[in-house]
Amino acid sequence: MTRLQRFIAFHKARPEVYVMLRDVCLDFKGRGRTKWSIWGAFQVVRWQRHFQRVPGEDFKLSNDLTGYYARLLAAREPELREFFTMRPLLDGEPTGEEWAALTREAVAA
Repeated sequence: MTRLQRFIAFHKARPEVYVMLRDVCLDFKGRGRTKWSIWGAFQVVRWQRHFQRVPGEDFKLSNDLTGYYARLLAAREPELREFFTMRPLLDGEPTGEEWAALTREAVAA
């Protein structure tokens, strides 16, 4: 399974992660930040989830997902298009119909 396939599987299983990352990034942008690190957003989400999780829940957020979430946020959220500096992904830029469909999906508030 490629990194992109793992990302898509994780995203479909845990759509709330996208919403949490989006909300954290939009909050930081609203506070005047013009650039930020997706890695920083991951740390905030990990911290927040630590206090929100159900006892016994094993919440893990792999660093392998950061580049894909940055690209997905930039594709879906106009306010975040220039918010992240993108580094090349080890497996190359995501392509294909499954990725294209993800970037077009509507997201719950």
